[in-house]
Amino acid sequence: MYSFHMALFMMISGYFFFNSMNRYNLASILKDKFLAFIVPSITYTCISVFLSIYIRNDWADCSQYIFDHLWFLKALFCCQIVAFVLRKTNYFWGGIIGVAFFYFFNRWQLNIMFPAFFLGMILRKYDIWWKEKVILLLFISLFIYVISIVIRHNYVDMSHIMRMITGLLVPLCGSLFIISLFYAMRNYIKNGRLTDTFAYWGTKTKELYILHGLLFEFGLMYVWKYIHFNSILFNLFWGPLLAVSLMWIIIRMNELLQKNRIANALLLGHFK
Repeated sequence: MYSFHMALFMMISGYFFFNSMNRYNLASILKDKFLAFIVPSITYTCISVFLSIYIRNDWADCSQYIFDHLWFLKALFCCQIVAFVLRKTNYFWGGIIGVAFFYFFNRWQLNIMFPAFFLGMILRKYDIWWKEKVILLLFISLFIYVISIVIRHNYVDMSHIMRMITGLLVPLCGSLFIISLFYAMRNYIKNGRLTDTFAYWGTKTKELYILHGLLFEFGLMYVWKYIHFNSILFNLFWGPLLAVSLMWIIIRMNELLQKNRIANALLLGHFK
């Protein structure tokens, strides 16, 4: 999951961003996305720097906090703005230009995040086509993912081009597999209280990412390390239990923070 979870986040973001582009102009999208993504990044950075200096007495981490904490929000901001600017070009060439641009501007893993974001937009553009062929896409993406990750882990002395190709195929195909899997399973999952709960949690992905980072800064990292004494027990029991418990706690935190206008805006980027 770690090999593609952020690419999956970007792909889903691109999927939902595709139709929302039309309601913006350049000024409004810059303002809206800056408030939604960059302001929480700034707030989080201030909190992290404070904790680093006054609790851990560690000045060395400050530069890392400033540029890299909540990096995925900065990456998503860049992806949305570039996709919006390129929206009126030929769709294929616009994507190539964006991929080429971020290949050279490679901060926040944008060389992988933008292709994932753009592929999500393609899925939305050709929504009916890929859903009709979802089973085929499911097996093709899984096959390419497995082959790519085996090659990447077993052939250390690869050429730069092969390393770049497998570095893209792993996150993109892993994300495509998960999206295809869940869409293919939709007819076999009965709606109920549990599915409604997880569907609601899914709408709070940004908040989950932000607040879990804050909890880790406040010591959750030590809890995580403490229960990681046995890999098998951790993967089968402690890890999933902690993850679900943590998600529930964060959803409750999110609901509490939303009641305070200032905290809701500065920490979660909800200014409306």
